[in-house]
Amino acid sequence: MRRTRCVARWHRLIEAIGAAVVVASLIALPGLTGAGTSGAAAAVNAPPGVSGAAPGGPGTQSYLDVARKDCFGTARNTTSKVWFTVADGVLSDAYYPTIESSNVKTLQYIVTDGKTFADLQERDMTYTVSSPDRSGMVCQVTSTDARHGFQIVTDYITDPATASIVMRSKLVPLPGHQSGFGNLKVYVRYNPHIDNTGGGGSTNAGANNAAVDPATTALVATDTTPATGPGPFAATVYGALAASKPFLAESAGFVGTASDGLSQLDASHALTNQYQSAQDGNVALTALVNAAPGQPFTLALGFGATNNTAITTARQSAAQPFASTFARYVAGWRGYDGTLKQPPASMPGLSATADAAMRSQYWLSANVLKADEDKTYPGAFVASPTDPWGQSVPATTTHPGWTYREVFTRDSYETFTGLLADGDLASARAMVQFLYDRTQQPDGSFPRDSLLNGAIPPDTFGLVEIDEDAYPLLMAWEAGLAGSVSFYQDHIRPDADFIVDHGPAYGAERWEEHPGFSPADIAAEIAGLVAASHLAQAAGDPARARLYLATADYYQRNVERWTVTTTGPYASRYFIRLSPTGNPNTDETYNLGNGGLTNVDQRDVIDASFLELTRLGELAPDDPAVQESLPVVDSVLESQTASGPGWHRYGVKAGQLGQPAGSTDGYGDCYVPDPTSCSPTGAPWFPTGTGSGHPWPLLDGERAEQDLQAGDVSAAASLAETMQLMSSGLGLVPEQAWEDPDTPASPYGSDPQTASIGFTNGKAAGSADPLIWAQAQYLRLILDLQAGHLLDQPAITRDRYVSSGPPATVPLTISVTAPGAVATPPSTSTAAPGITEDILASEEPGLTTQQAQATVSGKTAPGATVEITVGQPGTASNTTLIVQTVAGSDGSFHAVVPTPPGQSILTVTVTAGGHATGWAQQTVTGN
Repeated sequence: MRRTRCVARWHRLIEAIGAAVVVASLIALPGLTGAGTSGAAAAVNAPPGVSGAAPGGPGTQSYLDVARKDCFGTARNTTSKVWFTVADGVLSDAYYPTIESSNVKTLQYIVTDGKTFADLQERDMTYTVSSPDRSGMVCQVTSTDARHGFQIVTDYITDPATASIVMRSKLVPLPGHQSGFGNLKVYVRYNPHIDNTGGGGSTNAGANNAAVDPATTALVATDTTPATGPGPFAATVYGALAASKPFLAESAGFVGTASDGLSQLDASHALTNQYQSAQDGNVALTALVNAAPGQPFTLALGFGATNNTAITTARQSAAQPFASTFARYVAGWRGYDGTLKQPPASMPGLSATADAAMRSQYWLSANVLKADEDKTYPGAFVASPTDPWGQSVPATTTHPGWTYREVFTRDSYETFTGLLADGDLASARAMVQFLYDRTQQPDGSFPRDSLLNGAIPPDTFGLVEIDEDAYPLLMAWEAGLAGSVSFYQDHIRPDADFIVDHGPAYGAERWEEHPGFSPADIAAEIAGLVAASHLAQAAGDPARARLYLATADYYQRNVERWTVTTTGPYASRYFIRLSPTGNPNTDETYNLGNGGLTNVDQRDVIDASFLELTRLGELAPDDPAVQESLPVVDSVLESQTASGPGWHRYGVKAGQLGQPAGSTDGYGDCYVPDPTSCSPTGAPWFPTGTGSGHPWPLLDGERAEQDLQAGDVSAAASLAETMQLMSSGLGLVPEQAWEDPDTPASPYGSDPQTASIGFTNGKAAGSADPLIWAQAQYLRLILDLQAGHLLDQPAITRDRYVSSGPPATVPLTISVTAPGAVATPPSTSTAAPGITEDILASEEPGLTTQQAQATVSGKTAPGATVEITVGQPGTASNTTLIVQTVAGSDGSFHAVVPTPPGQSILTVTVTAGGHATGWAQQTVTGN
């Protein structure tokens, strides 16, 4: 059993806006039954009936929920299309009917003695989380109220037969606190956010409706706006909460007002006014559970497309024996786990306790990966079942406008490697098919992110990222999809052609912030093109197979020329984060963004992303530039935490620009002493877009893989343990871990857009948790350590570039001519490139012609095979043409190629034997 102790860490505005003010208004407002202390006990003994509409709408502004989750689960089937999360020890986001659509802010308990106190779980209690099952898909929360001598123990699962979240709870006394225990009453408070929206505030955008069903006492909520489609957000959703026994008292109200059940319980320790409905606002439903203290009870939150369906679903799940539902739920995950690879029994240098934690987190990680897949769109795995800093994001629109609950190709690739490593080949293949069938664009490329149906969401922000075009090629090869001619022609060839025409520098790098020549992007392109070459060969297209290999070879032999500086301040040579124009020895500058430093010399900014070149088998782990860069990385990016070392995404060495020590990456929860422009400490990155970046545990995994390749198994195992220690809840690996001094949560009722949720050194920060990329990285590292080598390292790249040395360079010169054509010189600007600029093409010579054809002439090795590709990357479909010829005995060659209207990219590659290539490129503009 895994167990994590937590405390009430931060306080939600919408559940206690001016709590004291609300309480005072209830006591002072004339005409409220049971108002004031003297009437509280009488109100509990004889509550009024449920009637009428709640006053005080629309309630306070609603926000999405905190992204630092403790648990995440769903049934292991596609029948039950509902997912649960637990955060701050209470039910948090509940997704239905797809993993994109959240319908709950919180669902939690309030315990009162009816006279002196009313304690809310996340506000007034501490908690621990554990799982009674190895899968980690069962979440058990023990909430403790030490002041009043009791605990609430709750198991969270979903009903495998239907769309219900099922909670089995029991109120138990702490030792020595039997006196008065029998007088305690348990209320449940359900704050819905149907279809990602909650309404309230001055605009009341995205309002919900709430009502008590008089026939069943079920608490029902829905969105006020009818669903429109098509797409994942088109579903009409009703959520209904029912109990194993009908509730004893129920009320609907508006959050943060006198009608809110929490406000009533805080003021009078009872539901002094019971309202039938709360229409059009930020709503909450509160009910008195029909169970004596010490007696277990079951709640079920059911979903459906109609009011009746949701109620029936919830009541059926609540009425079933919990043990039966639990057994079926657990059996589903045990069946799945039985198909996967087993984790190692132990790892070098770890204690027995640490080994047990490792095995436990391995199974959790494997199941979190699978649980992250949508059940309507197979193969669609979201980046995280969270909204980054959700507690600060107003819940006003069906699509939050910025979320991780979407498909990102880069994150999908990392998830894919985890699925492939643990043995779930079917899910890995489904992911590849989903990406190509639903998200690939007509020109062969992939969007920054997509909705679950493949549509382009509103939060692409105009970004293009070429590594996200490359990863699917590698995935298709690794998933064993070679040999299908139609799949190759429809998907692989357009994808690879796009990279040939646009690479190696196009769009933003893997941190999505700046264009330029990035080692990580180029590493992905090399691997993708080598994979595309093998896929082309298997589909009977040897000309493109040679084209893709020669292009990959050119990128591999030039990556250090583009991204390693020999004139920087930190060492004689080292990899930099990126070079805007591929000239790493110049004083080009760019802004770090997110409230960070501005006009920073490219040579001052360090990033360990070059390790992708060794992980993907394109440089040897002992490559001199890699070895000289590692100490630079550690001196600039490494932070020591209570859980172990961690590394930031990128940064500038303290004092290099006269700045104080601290993170120079601004993407993260604020820490004021850092040299960024955020305030106050603990504030979320959203909505200001400024903050302080913190170490990313996945970077521990990447460094561990480098250590493993270098033969330092103990160091790699130690970093795996650090990743485990940085995790939250049951073992969810966060995007970022807090490396700064412990920071307390802000007082209850603070503005969520500036409030701290509370941070502990070495533990999860607030951006997103779990990050599925990081969860997959942890799982993959555990199996890497078991195998003694990197399971995700492609043999095809390792064999080409490392095992036998990189291919030789074949000399190649070209010229493009046409009658009346005008030559255009290459760009010499050092201005920062645009986000969609083809940087390399702009630096090559060009030609403008009125003719429909041009002649390509050149010189290379005698007898070499020459491929000339004409692509039009500006067109919708980017149809490309290959002209093939062979160099003569003197090495010369000539070929006529078309020059259609618009800009064309002419790529010339030569192949001599099996391990020698050449490459050149030029632009031609036809009028």
